[in-house]
Amino acid sequence: MKYLILLLLSFSAFADTVEITFTPPTERADGTPLPITDIQHYQVYVSGNPDITIPNTNNTGEIVLSPGLYDIHVTTVDTDGRESVPSNVVSVQAKSPPGNPMNLIIKILRK
Repeated sequence: MKYLILLLLSFSAFADTVEITFTPPTERADGTPLPITDIQHYQVYVSGNPDITIPNTNNTGEIVLSPGLYDIHVTTVDTDGRESVPSNVVSVQAKSPPGNPMNLIIKILRK
């Protein structure tokens, strides 16, 4: 069985926006190549729950977060429906004033 690999690279915060950046995997867990055309989408999880799906044709996704602490991780899903193991987890503290939610922006860096 082939699995996919995905690593989150960085995150940064700007006032009411947090940006997480990651690079799509280029190989499967068994070392065989994973062409970008074999990636169907990226699944973003917020505190363990699937929140948004970013199609392979998009470069960004956005989530609106209410104040609180969130653990974010991403998986890659290939065109056969196989989901990778989760990326490393990034904890995000949303500290927006009441009524002013924070935006979480997910950016995909393509090689």
